[in-house]
Amino acid sequence: MEDIRIMMNDKSSNERKNSIDIGDTSSDFLDPAVESLKSPREILERYGAWFIVSCFRFVRFYAAKRFDDEGEYDPESVSTKELLSILGDADESEFQVLLDEKSVPPLEECHNMAEFILDDIRARTTLTIESGKSLPLETLRRAFALSELELLFLVCAILVHYDDNYLRAYCYATGAPPDGWITAGFIQKLLAFSAENPEDVHRLVADDSKLLHYNLIELAPVGGWRNTPKFYAHVEVSERITSFILGESSKFVPVACRWILQEDGDGRAPFDVTCDEAVFAGLEKPASRLAVLGLQAGDRTASVRRVAKALAIPVLAFDLNRFYEVLKTQGELAVRTNLTMIVREVILQNAILLVSYDTCSKEARDWLHEQAHEFEKVFREENMRVCLLAERQSGATRALFGEMPDYVFPKPTRDQQAPVWEGCLRYFHIHLEVARAVAQAMAKGYCLSYAEVRDAIEQTLARLPNVAPEQALTPNNLTETLNRSRGQQLEGLASLRSTWLTLDDIVLSPGIREKLNRILEVVA
Repeated sequence: MEDIRIMMNDKSSNERKNSIDIGDTSSDFLDPAVESLKSPREILERYGAWFIVSCFRFVRFYAAKRFDDEGEYDPESVSTKELLSILGDADESEFQVLLDEKSVPPLEECHNMAEFILDDIRARTTLTIESGKSLPLETLRRAFALSELELLFLVCAILVHYDDNYLRAYCYATGAPPDGWITAGFIQKLLAFSAENPEDVHRLVADDSKLLHYNLIELAPVGGWRNTPKFYAHVEVSERITSFILGESSKFVPVACRWILQEDGDGRAPFDVTCDEAVFAGLEKPASRLAVLGLQAGDRTASVRRVAKALAIPVLAFDLNRFYEVLKTQGELAVRTNLTMIVREVILQNAILLVSYDTCSKEARDWLHEQAHEFEKVFREENMRVCLLAERQSGATRALFGEMPDYVFPKPTRDQQAPVWEGCLRYFHIHLEVARAVAQAMAKGYCLSYAEVRDAIEQTLARLPNVAPEQALTPNNLTETLNRSRGQQLEGLASLRSTWLTLDDIVLSPGIREKLNRILEVVA
């Protein structure tokens, strides 16, 4: 079969001639046995061929919409016979003859061609998946459990923005101006030809539609038409979804979230390995939940990041403070929209949602506690991986995130202090002998976590930018940084330092020392 091109005299466009190209419809294009799909763009373009054939089918089926009372082609007009056709009192055969003259494929041929293209897509998709290749569109379909009708609706909305050829096909079929928008009603009419149950088409834009629930599409009002009926509403698709389907990276991140970089785990202390194993066990299964408890030292996040890297799963950090700011500045509607986008991203990427509860403000906590039921319902219904970071589980965290198995993140013991310091110093490419000597010196005076040690090193290097690391990271310089941090309350370094002292290390008068000894004897 040769390429199909339709030449139309469009009276509404000052008699301009428009050509509509549905691409290659040769036997190679439509033969499911030829080969698998080569790229994400190829599957979208095959759906594009179906879209244009469906536009021809729309024109054939609604022939009276194409012509005015004089029989001239004018899709913008409303003829008397079009209105009578609604009542079933008009003979449309003359319009079919006019469409024959303009080389529009017959209705039956359009039906067969549309089904043939869909069969071709199904066969090639199956072959591609069996060959081990990834198709983002199929990943999206599985992630949100979309039906074929729902997927077709989404693809139609994307196509008019993907290529001008598909936008012109839509304008040709409807007489709509080429403003880049497509209406929900037109897509529903296209899909009605393929639907077994008309009610399935209606539900595509119902209030409980998956497409709307997950913000895969949005219905925008037309111009100044308040409360635009859904049938006439413009369909918008986030650039994030289009980028994902095309296999392209996107910088989009919901307002109250950020992607956590999955850094290498070099320089880990021995106790970190045990922690990682516990976190791995808590997050390995889909829809798993875990509360990682302990002081705000940063080690918890590092462990989750390392585990996520091992599982090849992205980490999306949920910023509760930022979420509360959205509420104060933009209102409840923006909060619900942002929460929907967060859920969409977690499902789309099969990500871990990391919630740091102990870093949010008191006002944000109070508000979140009031909304606990709504949050807990969303997390439960969507079966998301959720990892909660908190100093300890409380009634508020259980109300917000449900019952979660927890792992208490320990600080390294005194015996582990030297390996912690040595591992961190080696991360900054300090010579082994120098790192070991500094580590032994620092381990005598402080009880710090891996993250606190890293922060101390980074602060020291930032304070001495013109000094080589091996000269900057001396015990004296590191000690000065740690002492400064107590007064400045630097994040990750504000916790009280612990040292191991005996009474002999404390300068006391002999009388006080004797009294203390008697007290200790009584207590013992």
